[in-house]
Amino acid sequence: MKQIGILGGGQLGMLLAQSIVRLGAEALIYDPEPEAPASRTVRTSVHASWQDRESLDKFLSKCDKATYEFENIPYESLAKLSHSTPIIPSLDVLRITQNRAAEKEFLRSNELPYVPYFVADNVSSLEKQIDQLSFPVIIKSTTGGYDGKGQVFLQNKEDFQKTISRAEKALPNFPVIAEQAIDLYMEVSCITAHSAKGEKIVFPVFQNIHSNHILDTTVVPADIPANLTNTVQNLARQATDKLGVIGILCTEFFISHKKTGGAKSAFSFDVFDLYINEFAPRPHNSGHITISSCSLNQFDALARILLDVPLSQPFLAKAGYFCMANLLGDIWIEQGTTNGDKINLINLADCPYPFEIILYGKEQALPGRKMGHLISHAESAQEAKERALKIRDKLKNTPCLK
Repeated sequence: MKQIGILGGGQLGMLLAQSIVRLGAEALIYDPEPEAPASRTVRTSVHASWQDRESLDKFLSKCDKATYEFENIPYESLAKLSHSTPIIPSLDVLRITQNRAAEKEFLRSNELPYVPYFVADNVSSLEKQIDQLSFPVIIKSTTGGYDGKGQVFLQNKEDFQKTISRAEKALPNFPVIAEQAIDLYMEVSCITAHSAKGEKIVFPVFQNIHSNHILDTTVVPADIPANLTNTVQNLARQATDKLGVIGILCTEFFISHKKTGGAKSAFSFDVFDLYINEFAPRPHNSGHITISSCSLNQFDALARILLDVPLSQPFLAKAGYFCMANLLGDIWIEQGTTNGDKINLINLADCPYPFEIILYGKEQALPGRKMGHLISHAESAQEAKERALKIRDKLKNTPCLK
């Protein structure tokens, strides 16, 4: 039986492990946290630090292939190991995509659309370069940030000066990347999958809405013109090729209304400017929607690549629109509990339309923590979203289980 290692034991690793098992292989999990969701769904899991080279080497030596469920695993920890296990996507892809500065440089050097930016190694460098951009500006840590962590939004020059004056407390750790904030019309994402055999597939484009920097809802297909959909998919394909990805890649895009004097680094399409925001070389939160909406989901696609099973081009499972809504720990807290097992689903019993719900089995509910998701379907994008939000609202203000 083939053994596939997954570095990271969160919900992405859990759902990927299930896909691997369905293809007749065994999934092994490496995660520092003993109670990580994926660890409870597999026979073999190792719990040690990402800096523990001996444990990482031993774990990978047992695997035929390995992958990672998030890109903040220290590149240096993996690059110095002595194992010969293939890691998919490659460590070079991991190195680029886990560093915002390297990611932006990749976009620039490969003539892919990007938001105007600069990199600063210290406060003096930040002050000297800030006039390259026009406010508002977003300052981000180059590594480690996600779901809005390690970011500062600066509306004007006054905000900038105030932030600089208390830099140690107000700014992320240097180096930082400063990005032009754009007049955002829509955020979309597109997942591609490439196999070592040269097979290449692309998923439908997802339309994403964030709340407090955390993904709130995803709708597929994205409610954009067909030609713009094709453009997004083509740019995602180009990025996957130029990165040399074997595995899956989620490319996140910003769409803004075209303006006179817009950024030269944008891809202009009709009345829109299109930018690549960032990459995720692994299953993505927005891609959860493929579980219900597509003939092949993102986890099965990656499992097939890891196990050398042929890919098939995904298509929408049925006409209409699907909407995924994240279930955050705030819902548990509104029910009066922080115990992940105590969520009360009784109010979903009288739901008049079908839906899918997946809970990740995390022990503790925290504000903003992703605890699960649900997916609805309807004839229109608006109705699919309204249904998903109504279902989610039914979970609120319900007494938790005793």
